[in-house]
Amino acid sequence: MPKASGTCFESGPRNFERDPSFQRSFSISFGAFHLSFSRDARLGSCTTISNFKRTRIPFMKRLHVAALALGACLPLLPIIASAQSVDTYSAQKFEQIKKDLMPKADQAGGDAALQLEKYPNHSSMVSFRNKSGKGELHEQMADVMFILDGSATLVTGGSLVNAKTTAPNEQRGDSVKGGKSVTLHKGDVAHIPANTPHQMILPAGGTIEYFVVKVQK
Repeated sequence: MPKASGTCFESGPRNFERDPSFQRSFSISFGAFHLSFSRDARLGSCTTISNFKRTRIPFMKRLHVAALALGACLPLLPIIASAQSVDTYSAQKFEQIKKDLMPKADQAGGDAALQLEKYPNHSSMVSFRNKSGKGELHEQMADVMFILDGSATLVTGGSLVNAKTTAPNEQRGDSVKGGKSVTLHKGDVAHIPANTPHQMILPAGGTIEYFVVKVQK
């Protein structure tokens, strides 16, 4: 009987022998995994069974060996299932997004946004403003802002003036009172913790475009 070694299986040269009928009839596919019992069969970094002796193996023993091999590699399933593609965006892509958002901001009263991706615990978006925004507070979301173009004054902390709940875990106000101000320029980054009042204030005639990662608390 083979013995487990980490995520691989070893068998002594005297235990089993390669059997053509065994190879033809005994392979298992399980999602991204494939178990095939042959001299150099592999599962990821696992070599299943090799160096067989000319002895026919009862079906139940074959099934038992297959179950052992599959069980040893099952811990890899969450890793493969959670793997996601890498998303990249060029400066040219952001420039085109800005051009697309500018007329939408004019129609919407000063701001427009485009959500790029949504992940299990965070999301990404691009926002464009040509007017100052209202006070905001996200109870369960932190904001990480990367300024792509333009400049604005970011006010954080204090409290929302005339705060109203506009959606679950979301508040808006006329402005932010008693907060701290910092001027952001192209290339700057700001991290705003969840449950923190904040407001973007633009100079007259100014615009700002920024990439935002919203992270679930």
